Amino acid sequence: MAGQASQLYKKSREYLRELQRAPDRRKKRWLVISSAAAMLLVLGLWMIYLNMTLPTLPKTTDNAPNPAPTSSQNQKESFFQIFGRGLEVTFQNLNDKFRTFGSSIGNYLKEFENKIRESNNFSIQAPTSAFRPNDLEKIPTTTLP
Repeated sequence: MAGQASQLYKKSREYLRELQRAPDRRKKRWLVISSAAAMLLVLGLWMIYLNMTLPTLPKTTDNAPNPAPTSSQNQKESFFQIFGRGLEVTFQNLNDKFRTFGSSIGNYLKEFENKIRESNNFSIQAPTSAFRPNDLEKIPTTTLP
């Protein structure tokens, strides 16, 4: 068993060295394939984790209203159906946010347009003060050394 493991290790190590010397196109192909496999593995583990940790809804009696699907209904629905409903709610909320954002931007633009269209009144008047520079007392000049 240990001999097989060491042989597998040597073969994989030789293959990686061969891949290092391979053309870039082959390296990129392996990069894309290994990245996609790692992403699928992470998503799969995440889905398993969510299924194990999220509590199931308790069963209700026939007399009580049932606002949420029961656990048997949850089992009939696939992950993608539930995910799709979540996306619908998310996009609906985003749509509402963008609408309110758009209307507020529209209001700001209208206010800005009104400010631009306002006219300013300026009145130029003759001076009313009695200031005359000829009436000032003369300051003697001093020469600098």
